[in-house]
Amino acid sequence: MYYVNLIQFPLPITLSLFSMQSTTPPNHIQKITIAMVGRVNVGKSTLFNRFIRKRTALVAPVPGLTRDRRHRWVSYRGYGFELVDTGGVEFTSKDVFSEDVAQQVDAAVKKAQLIWLVVDGSSGLNPADKELYLTLLKKNKPVHVVVNKADNTSGRDYASEFYDLGTNRVFPVSAMHGTGLDDLLEEAANLYPDMLEKETPPESEKTIRVAFIGRPNVGKSSLVNRLLKDDRMIVSPLAGTTREAVDLAFQFEGQNFELIDTAGIKKKGKTNEYADKLGAVSSLKSLERAHVAILVLDGGEDISEQDCRLAGYIQQANRALVIAVNKWDLVKGGKKVQTEKMADFQSRLEFVGYAIWVQTSALENIGTKRFLKAVLDGYYNFSRKIKTADLNKVIESIVVQHPPPMQAGVKTNIFYGTQVRTAPPKFRILVNRRGKIREDYQRFFGNQLRYHFGFSGSPVEIEWQTRKH
Repeated sequence: MYYVNLIQFPLPITLSLFSMQSTTPPNHIQKITIAMVGRVNVGKSTLFNRFIRKRTALVAPVPGLTRDRRHRWVSYRGYGFELVDTGGVEFTSKDVFSEDVAQQVDAAVKKAQLIWLVVDGSSGLNPADKELYLTLLKKNKPVHVVVNKADNTSGRDYASEFYDLGTNRVFPVSAMHGTGLDDLLEEAANLYPDMLEKETPPESEKTIRVAFIGRPNVGKSSLVNRLLKDDRMIVSPLAGTTREAVDLAFQFEGQNFELIDTAGIKKKGKTNEYADKLGAVSSLKSLERAHVAILVLDGGEDISEQDCRLAGYIQQANRALVIAVNKWDLVKGGKKVQTEKMADFQSRLEFVGYAIWVQTSALENIGTKRFLKAVLDGYYNFSRKIKTADLNKVIESIVVQHPPPMQAGVKTNIFYGTQVRTAPPKFRILVNRRGKIREDYQRFFGNQLRYHFGFSGSPVEIEWQTRKH
């Protein structure tokens, strides 16, 4: 049983199960923050997804999946505001993270100007709803009661029960179908007119999306918190603390980032719980929207098969790669031991030889700036465009010094190349016989392009094409 700051009674907190993309408002719009608070499984994350118009917060009928608060700038039907999704509140819990999650809820409430108490209209007024409402009133902030799941006759009938709380700020809505949201937003804007968007927000500057991938308990959330200089992610020595991908806005040297903290991915045979499986899927899906993947390793342990497997997933996703060897402060024995350990790590992950390696310690704040510089370098090379003239000068130099081996007495000619894509860089090389380029020469050629142009941190693709006469 856990006692927390926000609610003065035993409280378990759970959340939904989705990743959120946290962004910042345009400079010309005053930021109004609205925090959603409520019991477990009342539909906060479904409502969150409705407002941001993306299915980013995982929604599933499983309690305790989401534990960290998530922020997102919302631009919806002429209203602009920051929305905060928080964990579900219950009276009793066996979840060891209840107090940590409650602190996340408390932090969200303190930051917000307006609180939306989300309740379940399909089941009516619950004693916990009343207790929570009275507690929130003590925060001296306006509280609107959002009666979700009021999308049928019984839901709308139950909604009237919530007037018994002593407030007329009761708003029946359906997060699933999007009904009732106009009245809710209009009332919020009556309190805070700055929510009204006076003009169409300009397109935001390019944001670099960075996904942190790794086994459980390697320090992904600790590293994210260190970068943010805020305990936004719950950190615990227990594996599986983070259960979903959570996106967090961040800025470094004028560059906007979205840091995607993900659930630790266990070895397949050890992933038994439904929550673990959903977390693994969410983590790997985050690679699809990331520019740069951070593979976090535990410097205090030997590299594992699972570390190698995760590096393979990143390679298959064709993302820029920075390998952060975290907990580097645990590597004792001086420079010789550290050098040997790094050599072993790099040997095991030789198949992603393009990766940028950085030694870090989230606990001791070691390597933070080097880490961020590595991310910027990886992204720069991932997005890089090479001039055609420069590319063909290098191709000519490669071919003169190391021409393709002859096949069956016939010479293979390389004519020229062009870059056909960035993110990652892809080059099309025109030859006289595409099928006669041996695999070892293809690898050599790719390594030569990397040598001449850099491309550290980024994969490079080569497409061989027979020139049509």
